[in-house]
Amino acid sequence: MRTSARGLGWLGKARSAGRIAADDSGLALLTVVGVAMIVFILCMAVLTLVTYQTTAAGQQESRTKALHTADAGINAYLYELRRNDHYYSSNPTLGPVTLSDGSWVVTATPPTTTTPLILRAVGTIPGRKASRTVVASVRFPTFADYMFLTDATINIGADATIEGKVRANGAITNAGHITGSAISGDRVTNTGQIDGGYKQFQPTVDFGGVVSDLTAIRAAAQAAGTYFGTASGATGYRAMFSPSGTSIIVDKVNANSSGITVVSNVGTFAVPSSGAFYFDDEVWVAGAYDAMCTIGCSTNIYIPGNITLRNANDPFTLGLISDTSVIVKYGYTGFPTDCTIQACMVARQGSVKADLDTYPNTLRHSITIKGSMAYRQFGGFALVSGGRDVAGFDERTYSYDQRADTNPPPMFPVVRDGTLKVATWIDQ
Repeated sequence: MRTSARGLGWLGKARSAGRIAADDSGLALLTVVGVAMIVFILCMAVLTLVTYQTTAAGQQESRTKALHTADAGINAYLYELRRNDHYYSSNPTLGPVTLSDGSWVVTATPPTTTTPLILRAVGTIPGRKASRTVVASVRFPTFADYMFLTDATINIGADATIEGKVRANGAITNAGHITGSAISGDRVTNTGQIDGGYKQFQPTVDFGGVVSDLTAIRAAAQAAGTYFGTASGATGYRAMFSPSGTSIIVDKVNANSSGITVVSNVGTFAVPSSGAFYFDDEVWVAGAYDAMCTIGCSTNIYIPGNITLRNANDPFTLGLISDTSVIVKYGYTGFPTDCTIQACMVARQGSVKADLDTYPNTLRHSITIKGSMAYRQFGGFALVSGGRDVAGFDERTYSYDQRADTNPPPMFPVVRDGTLKVATWIDQ
């Protein structure tokens, strides 16, 4: 029996369909493999991301622990500084100190005439190989922080404006305007305005501690060749800043009520790196300075004229520290009608004042004190009679020099009440 090709057409179609079916199964396998690979890649990506995030979180946790460890070191050193403001001299390094999961070590760079004390703390977490460094700049509160600082009481009249902070070991009575804050070791009675608020019954400031500061200035001046003993053959010394403002011309002088007469020239002395000058005799100070400088004296410091900063934009400050009083000799021949004194002044046992006893009938127009004044006893710059000024200065302006807040004069007396000024705190 012959079968025609046409009769077998269904068989040919069946074989063709089988080949198509076989081809579809191969494509399905490729699809499954492709999807599986994509899922695998996604899973690996997710696993990698999770692993990275876990690692990053662990590293961040370790870095945070290291930061806190370094901060603990800074705080430990600050604690020691609050108890002893010269702690850095005998302990330039503190640590390493081991904690439960890390350790810290602090190194101190001593302050200079223009830079604060720098503390550098390194916190380490050994198990995680993490380390952080914190750098802090520290300044000590000084007598130059206040426009007025006194061991006595302060009474501020209704017509008075004081630019800056005020602090008294005694009571403060204010009827005027204080632009800063007021701190009293006793009671504050305020019927005026105190912009920065006030605190009363606070710890007092030890004026007796200035003795050790003067001793340190004396030693620094002796080391620098800027120490001057008793002015034999003369009343005392004159310390006049040179035209450059970076050195002081020292003369032996005789003085009377009308002025001073030069006896002999001692020499011209550059302001040393310590900034310290010291006189073991009376000294008359005047001129324009252009360097960080502190002049200490075992007796009275007299001011026979203007004392100013040579360049108004410079950061420099001048300290005048007397073991007795700082006295403005406003009755001298040639004394300016309008006087400016730009300095931070301390009278350990006496007053910062005009010489009203010597010149009870002399009246100048104005005095501007830009800086700060610290004194044991109130002195004053005017003598009042019949409701008007009859001696001293008819107009008196007291303006705090903000330079003294961040850049006080070298070796200036520190307020040892356990407080510190942490100017900057930087995570490096």
